[in-house]
Amino acid sequence: MQHPVTLLIPEKTDVESDQIVLAWQQCGGELRRLGRYWVKDEQLRGRNIAIYGNQETSAEVIS
Repeated sequence: MQHPVTLLIPEKTDVESDQIVLAWQQCGGELRRLGRYWVKDEQLRGRNIAIYGNQETSAEVIS
């Protein structure tokens, strides 16, 4: 069974990221808020993912 695309987004919230989350979930996407993004999450293995975040910090480290 194929999972929908999982959005990886920083745990810290703000107005912009809250709007992204709302839109993503309304379109049926799954979401994972990451606090410790440097810790490997085996549940994400084999899933299609999208990364949202400040490109100078978390998004670059995750990718």
